[in-house]
Amino acid sequence: MARTESEPFETLSDFLQWARQFDDGTYVFRGVPNDEYRIQAAAYRRVPENEQNSEDKGFPTFVEINTTLVREARLRGYDQKEGRPLSNLEILADLQHFKAATCLIDFTYSAQVALWFACAQVKS
Repeated sequence: MARTESEPFETLSDFLQWARQFDDGTYVFRGVPNDEYRIQAAAYRRVPENEQNSEDKGFPTFVEINTTLVREARLRGYDQKEGRPLSNLEILADLQHFKAATCLIDFTYSAQVALWFACAQVKS
């Protein structure tokens, strides 16, 4: 089923038929609600574009944003799961699961999962 990149699907059935070509699992998908997003972490997008690669201390850096997220999670007691201490990466993954803007980028092998994330409403 040949499609252009920006051509919308008319029905879920059309999408599922298109997605079958990727069932062998060698593709990864990213479901985002805004087609202008590049492959960047949400924390990176929150830093003003002219400050993203700057050492200027006027805005928090990408690293500072994530360090603060982990520190705040630990202070609030979200650093344990089932009696086991969580690593910084595990904390960031949990925070990302609850829509925090972290340094992580989500990918999936499932076109259907990517579709769900692309269509999910972002609550402000």
